[in-house]
Amino acid sequence: MNIEAKEYKGFEIISQDDIPDCSSKGIYLRHKKTGLEVFHLLNEDTENLCGFCFRTPPESSNGIAHILEHSVLCGSEKFPLRDPFINLENQSLKTYLNALTGPINTMYPVSSVIEEDYFNLVSVYADSVFFPNLKKEAFMQEAYHLEKDDEGNYSIQGVVYNEMKGVYSSFDSISYKTVISSILKGTPFDKDSGGDPQEIPDLTYEQYLAFHKKFYRPDNCLVFLYGNIPTEKQLDFLQEFLINRLEQRSKLYPKLTETPLETIQKMTPVIFDKPIREDSYGPNIMVKDKNENPSVYFTWRLPPADNLEKSIEQRLISEILVQNDGSPLTKAIINSGLITDVSPYNGINGGTVFSSFTIGMDGVKKSNVSKLQKLILKTINNLVKKGINQDDIDCAVMDLEISTKEVRRSAGPFSLTLLRRALKGWTVGRSPSQELLIQDAFDSVKAKINANPDYLKSLLKEYFIENNQLCINVVTPSPKFAMTCREKEEKQITRLRSLISDKELEQQTAILRKFQQQDETELLSCLPHINARKIKYNIPQIHTDFQMLEYENGRQVPFMCNIEPTNGINYFSVCFPIDVVDAKDYPYLPLLIYMITEVGWNGLKWDKCATLINKYSGSFSAASITGECPNTDLAKQIRTEYEKYNFIGREWLCIRVKMLSENTKPCLDFFADCIKNPDFNDKRRIKHLFDEFLADFESSVSDSGHLYMNSLSGAYFNRSKTVDELLSGISNLHFVRTLKGKTNLISKKMQELSRKIFSSGAVIDLICDAKSKTSSVEYIKQFASKLELKMPDCANDKTTFESLKKLIDVCNLENELNCFEKDIQVGYGSVNFKCSSYATIEASAEAVYSHWLSSSLLWEKIRTVCGAYGAFAQNDSVDQLFSIITYRDPNPLKSLEQIEECLRLGAEKCFTEEEVIKVITGTFSSELKPRTPQTLGYVGFERLLTCIHQDDVNKRIKLTLEVTPEQIHNAAIRIYENFKNFHRETVLCPKSDIVSSKINKICL
Repeated sequence: MNIEAKEYKGFEIISQDDIPDCSSKGIYLRHKKTGLEVFHLLNEDTENLCGFCFRTPPESSNGIAHILEHSVLCGSEKFPLRDPFINLENQSLKTYLNALTGPINTMYPVSSVIEEDYFNLVSVYADSVFFPNLKKEAFMQEAYHLEKDDEGNYSIQGVVYNEMKGVYSSFDSISYKTVISSILKGTPFDKDSGGDPQEIPDLTYEQYLAFHKKFYRPDNCLVFLYGNIPTEKQLDFLQEFLINRLEQRSKLYPKLTETPLETIQKMTPVIFDKPIREDSYGPNIMVKDKNENPSVYFTWRLPPADNLEKSIEQRLISEILVQNDGSPLTKAIINSGLITDVSPYNGINGGTVFSSFTIGMDGVKKSNVSKLQKLILKTINNLVKKGINQDDIDCAVMDLEISTKEVRRSAGPFSLTLLRRALKGWTVGRSPSQELLIQDAFDSVKAKINANPDYLKSLLKEYFIENNQLCINVVTPSPKFAMTCREKEEKQITRLRSLISDKELEQQTAILRKFQQQDETELLSCLPHINARKIKYNIPQIHTDFQMLEYENGRQVPFMCNIEPTNGINYFSVCFPIDVVDAKDYPYLPLLIYMITEVGWNGLKWDKCATLINKYSGSFSAASITGECPNTDLAKQIRTEYEKYNFIGREWLCIRVKMLSENTKPCLDFFADCIKNPDFNDKRRIKHLFDEFLADFESSVSDSGHLYMNSLSGAYFNRSKTVDELLSGISNLHFVRTLKGKTNLISKKMQELSRKIFSSGAVIDLICDAKSKTSSVEYIKQFASKLELKMPDCANDKTTFESLKKLIDVCNLENELNCFEKDIQVGYGSVNFKCSSYATIEASAEAVYSHWLSSSLLWEKIRTVCGAYGAFAQNDSVDQLFSIITYRDPNPLKSLEQIEECLRLGAEKCFTEEEVIKVITGTFSSELKPRTPQTLGYVGFERLLTCIHQDDVNKRIKLTLEVTPEQIHNAAIRIYENFKNFHRETVLCPKSDIVSSKINKICL
């Protein structure tokens, strides 16, 4: 865009800034007539993203913003389908497609690497947010409605309602909400924008319509753009498709007495005269024999971070205090013996306009709360008086340094991270570019640290010692929480029943079902789409170099390397074979994986080691790697070529370190010491790590029940799935619970297993840029020499698939159905059965079919009608396993019946050519998602370990694009037959939902 220009087609150009941190030019504009604002990060990235964002501060916890986020995507003027969102999911080439409700804003981001597809997505989203149909049936479906089942039982159902029941089953989620609500009393952050299930049924349809009219207006809309499509072209599209229509309807937007921006700018939290304490209950995450000691959170509201430099100062102090177990504040709390674990939410709370700092602890006796408060203040006072250890400062600076260099992609494109950063200031009326100029602000803070030795100490005094804006939250896990929720739910059901007769309810339900089940085949043509077969695409051709790396005295170790543009960051991995141990020792391996990077080594205490790790590295972690090898000809060739090196198709303990290339030598030095001389004799440390591991495991079940159910139902079918279940499934949780109080045994087993595994050879992997390779390889040779690394030993031939499967004793794997119950509000379900093998036309057709199944029958039957938050199918053709999963499901047992019905209907369907082309497009979209340099490297490494050839990957993609209607029809029949012939089902249900005495119930 012309730098000298002051406006463009009605858009006033507010500013144009170079944003070197993301190699972009930031162009900030406002449309003069409508007030709509646009910020474009223009750069060379072909993955363009658009996000429509609205300020939506809530006045209550009825979830109105969240419900609108769902339901504006349930049909609009130009796209009057019941659910254009899922149709886009089914048939677009999107690389990201979502809608997100934050505490005070709502965003609708989409992205694609194909320009035509990008504008298709933007057109649907623009129409949806500004011109939605907002039918009452959509409100009932997404928010809540009263329902009566065949047995005459009444319940409240709704997609958002059940989603939030899932959230309110998580102790950590409840605790975080409690902390933020307490420290920010008197602001919208005191409310739950997602919705409290007990308040959602209080929302009326009229309030819902009024909320959209008030907040979804152009002068409250912030449009974030990112990528290489020229700004002028983006604005031309918005003008033609959106702004002309908005101008014509300007009278529909009434003048507000207070704008959403003014509401947000006026937010003022309640000021405390002195620190306050609040006690409350949360979901009971423990099993029956565990105590109910609460979690305690100390939260300080910090001075306003109204510029990026202040934000970095606060983050730096947070990193210094609680970055790792060796950080001064975390270490003091752990060593006090007053807690069992530190909270996952420690540090700066960055999801709000207001800054706050939380230090949370689990397993605290109420009588010890005041002791902890004194300990925290004493520790911080000592840092102010005696100074902060330089190593702790260096660790914090290193972490921030790497975070400014590394491009990350987790739940979406990196541009989504940039969108969130821009919104932090933009939402409150500041320039969106302000939060993106990180490096300059970081350099300024580093300069202050170097110039003034009292600089950081003065921040500690300001934030904590001289700050009485402190809230102490004591949250006790208790069955009372779930009981209270059920009682409130029953009262809401009674209230709703009083408002409607049974006949009216029957009519209302019939209207809703008609809306949900209406045939929209003819309407589908209104939705724009692309034929994936006709586009030009570029799939990364990942090449992993292999050699036997020779070091001192002619010794050799297998070495893989991927050269990628890592921006000076090295990713180094060493994998040790775990299949050398006896089968009976597999259940202990997750503890070894968890503890190996958290203990001391080589005579150093664990806290000194933690400081050393964080001084030189960006992360140091361990994980398992498992996987079957496909049965293709090329896979067999790889096996033949490499099996002499003993790394094909094995199970591994993989330890990884991320570091700046200039820190490679010190990183590999401490890495070698960690492997050579780990200290498992510090019983106090071992006990703490065990308690931490178990507590995290217990709390994860409520949030990730679908993953645990799927792991267990798949464990019957092959070795890699069985090993996955033993290492990370509820079978391991069942086993680990039996080790409570057996610290000596754990210590002994960790020593035995580490000696065995770390002396059994290894495989090394390096991901780096070309500039770093030569020097890095020399340091790797020194590393290998210190550990005397060699080619991996052969696997233990007694550790067979059958011997491992016998270790799964949490249930009987021979049962067709295993049903678990837990004190939660919604459940999860999974079905697994066999499917076709990798890189065949059958497998490709089943992949396309699974995508169609997820976005059609499962969505309609289980999400739309039954109210589950999610239901999806996936085929893993390498493992030859087809899975169907339900998520935050009000009745997973009923969903199992629906799954069978969906498979039957799918097998009866005759697909048209047009339908198949659309589904192929949606399936193919996952192949177009850009990958980060480190991801490309990891993929290449793991492909070599499991014999996956790049040509087989290319063949699989080619076959997917060539699937015909007949082949997908045959796939549907084959999948249904496989299901009927043999399958395994696993569900996790709320306790009150299991009513049949015929079902074997296992308490989790």
